[in-house]
Amino acid sequence: MQWRGLAALIVVLALVGVGCGGSEPSPPLSRAQFVKRADAVCARAVKQLSVGKVRGVDGMAQKVLAYQRVKVDGIGALAPPVALERSVERYELALAARQAVVDRYGAALREGGSTDALGRELARTQARENRAARVLGLKDCRTG
Repeated sequence: MQWRGLAALIVVLALVGVGCGGSEPSPPLSRAQFVKRADAVCARAVKQLSVGKVRGVDGMAQKVLAYQRVKVDGIGALAPPVALERSVERYELALAARQAVVDRYGAALREGGSTDALGRELARTQARENRAARVLGLKDCRTG
């Protein structure tokens, strides 16, 4: 239950944008602009994931969480076209769900616990994320 609350908080922060500046909100992007910028965010996240060495399970879990955070923060900062708002929200929820499972998976590995059920849950959340990315027309945001 605690992880669901964390995932919900992450999504809320991403949706709100956590910006307290007084500046006016950006006008919505066109669909093509949104897709181009979102794919660029995901490409940066993938590049970040492949840079540097990882030590141990904890290091890998932290690297994957950072990868997910780049995607959540970057896409959450974009102003999607009104027609895509619900689809973007579904994508962000899928990202947050996967992020929570990755965190629990890493904890289970560190503690020597069973990861079978978490592995299946991770595959389901990854599939959900990929479906949401496909609906938006995102190519670089789909994961293998």
